[in-house]
Amino acid sequence: MKISDRVYFYKGREELKLVRGVGSCNVIVLKTDRQVMFDTGLVVGGAFSDLSRNAAADGLDLSRTRAILHTHSHWDHISGDCIVQSKYGAKVYAHPWEKQIIESREAAFKALLLDIGEFYKEVFGSPAIVYRVLLWYLGGSYSGLRVDETLKGGEELDFGVRVVACHTPGHSPGHMAYYIPDEKALIGGDLTDLETGSGADLNNPHSSYPDGLATLDKVRAMDIEVFLPAHGDPVRGKDNVRALFDRLIKNTHGYVTDVTRCLSGRDATLTEIFSTLMPGTPFSLKGMKMMQILTILKYLQEQGKVALQKEEGKLVWKLNR
Repeated sequence: MKISDRVYFYKGREELKLVRGVGSCNVIVLKTDRQVMFDTGLVVGGAFSDLSRNAAADGLDLSRTRAILHTHSHWDHISGDCIVQSKYGAKVYAHPWEKQIIESREAAFKALLLDIGEFYKEVFGSPAIVYRVLLWYLGGSYSGLRVDETLKGGEELDFGVRVVACHTPGHSPGHMAYYIPDEKALIGGDLTDLETGSGADLNNPHSSYPDGLATLDKVRAMDIEVFLPAHGDPVRGKDNVRALFDRLIKNTHGYVTDVTRCLSGRDATLTEIFSTLMPGTPFSLKGMKMMQILTILKYLQEQGKVALQKEEGKLVWKLNR
């Protein structure tokens, strides 16, 4: 999809069905003499082939890409590097925290699932080997990726068009967004998920509620006329972007309100809170949505508002009164 003469947006795969290539992120291409891709998506299930074909229909040759700017290190955003970096020779940029994960598939698996710690069994149920196989099937395999240059936020990069790197933690500690001043466009990554979410996207073991909320406030204050998310459709028009972030901020505050209200009537396990707040959630989203609730619970625990106790082998959350 052509956003402007320089910016092109390519829709990824939806997250609702467990098929190969599921959840491959949206990819944005900046058309210049030093062509840039923002994330690269997945390769398997025809995801990268579809991306290349759609780009070619717009007159873009992805093999001419000279730089990859990563929003973060999750598998659905980086797997295409095995083509764009390894075969095409593009230089990869990412935050230092994300670098360690991009460069190690084992570190990536740990950060995505195992770092949930004592809640692993409650959230995922099956042994880790099951999820290793499932992620291989859904997302494919990659190896030998490297980050050539790290970004901490505030850097202005010249690719023939100026791009400003913005540190936007919340979804992950090293999450980055990228602002193109000449276009007043923000490539937002997983600040939010406009397909399956309603606020900040806090769905993994390293997500942070206060960071996510602060990031939404920061982005809302920017001069943005086009918001390009990693999941969901573009949002155009300054008023529409501002209204979107007003809604995201309101709903993110609501995460805390909902969990607190749920615990006001009774003590509950994470599973019970999830069943109360998100009934009917598809299986493909269950783990992510449970981790989002866990992110809120851990924030409330840090604030001294809830406590965690083990009762009859179960991890039970209690509201401090």
